[in-house]
Amino acid sequence: MTDGVLLEKLRVTTLPSIVVLVEGRVVHFRKSFNGINAKSIRLFARDVIPTTFLHRITTHVMLRRFLDQWKTTNRISVLMLGTKEEPRLRYYLTAMKYSHFARFAYVFLGSHQEDIQSLKTALNIKCRDCENVIIFKEEPEKGEAARITVSTNQFSQDELQGVIEKNKFLQLPRLSSMQYFDELCPTSSRSLRHYCIILPVTDAESEEPFVSALYRFINAHPRSDKSRVKISYIFSNRQDFFLQHFSAPKISDDTKRKSILVLWRNEYVKAKYAWLEGIWNGDELEEYKTFDLLKEKLHLIERGNLRLEETAKIVNLLDEHIPSWFTRLSRRVIRMVETVWFYIAKEEALPVLSVIGSFFVIMLCGYILNAAFNPDKKQRVFEKQPSSSDWHPDDPRTPPTRNESMRSTASSRQTRILKEMEPMIHELRAETYFGLIRLLKPGCRSIIVLVDKESKEVLLHQFARHVYPLRNNKTFSFGYLMIDKNLAWFKTLLEQILPGEDGEGSL
Repeated sequence: MTDGVLLEKLRVTTLPSIVVLVEGRVVHFRKSFNGINAKSIRLFARDVIPTTFLHRITTHVMLRRFLDQWKTTNRISVLMLGTKEEPRLRYYLTAMKYSHFARFAYVFLGSHQEDIQSLKTALNIKCRDCENVIIFKEEPEKGEAARITVSTNQFSQDELQGVIEKNKFLQLPRLSSMQYFDELCPTSSRSLRHYCIILPVTDAESEEPFVSALYRFINAHPRSDKSRVKISYIFSNRQDFFLQHFSAPKISDDTKRKSILVLWRNEYVKAKYAWLEGIWNGDELEEYKTFDLLKEKLHLIERGNLRLEETAKIVNLLDEHIPSWFTRLSRRVIRMVETVWFYIAKEEALPVLSVIGSFFVIMLCGYILNAAFNPDKKQRVFEKQPSSSDWHPDDPRTPPTRNESMRSTASSRQTRILKEMEPMIHELRAETYFGLIRLLKPGCRSIIVLVDKESKEVLLHQFARHVYPLRNNKTFSFGYLMIDKNLAWFKTLLEQILPGEDGEGSL
């Protein structure tokens, strides 16, 4: 890419120019270069960094919620406590760099709120003017925490990154993305092998004891930072595509025992592996035997006595931390608004807002005047729409009256309904009597309308409109009976349903 193309992509029109590129956005320094200094550049860079990388904590409840998310996020929790109300630029830069492996929060120690004072007491912070960084891992209420404190000078960028690099992962991390896999299972040579011990489990609560037992094993047998054996676990139901490239163990896993995968990544896209079949037990009663067996296997791995004979292809893991589409869309909209607001200074924003406000006021006034001085349109809008319930069908041959605006729409709709219902409405006669009445299955019903030669057309139109919502119900059948042709049968039916001496019909 040439310099001209790069300047065009960065939308640089004049030189000199200062730009910040963050999350795909290009933000230009809009102020005058006269009297520019290092402080103004730092403030400019700090203001364009999204605040989502560094949360602000002001209460004890917010701190508890922040620390308790270590299991779901699979990340360490980095708490920064400073004497400045606004976080320093190096805090933002560090949070951006390690955002995939850690969550960051900032506490202003100079606040006089009671919650801040209780936070200082809970975190055992006695120095009033000190800068503190505390890193929490699993079980923050009782687990170990890495702490770094500076009382006189500020933290340097190297000091912050150094302490985070030493405590970059949880004691038992989960392989939840390709970044985690590259860090925990790096490519290594044959002479200096790095082994990755992986426990495949699902995210169901029933398999939580296997992970808890492995965490207790790590605490009981801690390993140094320079160890070439890294222990982790993976959710097999989420990363099934990754695990498909490894042959299943010969001993299938059950509810009591799990197999452990030993992996050596000799190339970036290939790995040598072997299964420790049925070695891991989540039962606390057999914990001692399980720990000794795994410790013995790890000793063989470190000495190179465990043969890794099978080869598998390494594919990308699914990123379990990727936000949902709604979150990504919301963040994009917020970034766009922040960028526009950052570009527009106060002197430029007021005229633009004034023009937009004037435009909406003019449109509102025009709408009100149009509605006030156009009574015919208002009458048409609020005119009561006639319906079929406004007339009594004493004479079924008399159609309901409709205004001119509704006739065409109603006529086309009635034609469509009749055309669709016509094949479903059968005449009740000798050929269809058994199908419509005598041989009905349990739960099925037939709806019959009585018509004569004169009222047939009108009544069938109305009947089709009323039964149209039931057209897709397979338990309904529809028909009509011509009274002129079946007068004797209809007379007999009426005589049979007349009440007898006991007050009930004969049917």
